[in-house]
Amino acid sequence: MTSIRHLAEKAKAAAPLLRSLDSEKISRILKEMGTALLENQKIVLRLNRQDLENSKAMRLSASMIDRLILNEERIGHITGLLIRLAADPEIEKRFQHLLQSDCNLPSQPSLGGLIFESCPYITILSPLFALKARMSLILRGGKEAFHSNTAIVSILCDILEKNGLPRDILALAPTTDRVAMAEMLQLSDLIDLIIPQGSEGLLKYVDNNSKIPVIESYKGFIDLCLDQELSDQEAIQHLLPF
Repeated sequence: MTSIRHLAEKAKAAAPLLRSLDSEKISRILKEMGTALLENQKIVLRLNRQDLENSKAMRLSASMIDRLILNEERIGHITGLLIRLAADPEIEKRFQHLLQSDCNLPSQPSLGGLIFESCPYITILSPLFALKARMSLILRGGKEAFHSNTAIVSILCDILEKNGLPRDILALAPTTDRVAMAEMLQLSDLIDLIIPQGSEGLLKYVDNNSKIPVIESYKGFIDLCLDQELSDQEAIQHLLPF
């Protein structure tokens, strides 16, 4: 099994390259990512169907399955949101303010850990934070969406590579077991912050076991990405319930 520490070391080493990019370049890369996901959505949807088949054996609740489902409409809306927010200068300011206002964080954080359950649309939005905040991200998604997340991250990393950036900037944990998450939460020498999104049980587990500062643990990653415009809230609440 690949060590989360090894993954974190590579991701942290890749982060400084993001700081050399200007906002226009960041926005362009994010737009390319959104376009690439639309162009390759058949791959994502095929692997999402595999996750949905596996979910039957897991006996997931109806709400968990709903969070897991991707279809053309949902991919269209969430990639549209990614592309629109890529061009929004306010979101970069919001992320930077968040990082600078937390006294528990280093002055220039370079690696974050994003821990979430069941929701592959979070994976689609993950580069928004990584690139706008100029940080690498390790993604630890739930086993329910492992195949969907793998496909999405591969497509996103293809765009990073196309733009001369390391794929390690967006690193998906290769396993979804609790041991890997527990290891991740102890790597305070490498990971600067943890952002959770999921059930109350997950949030409490992260809060109780993390040696790393936890950002907005009872609001979550989606709240960090969305601005106050009603259109964003409607897009998430109508199409991506959680």
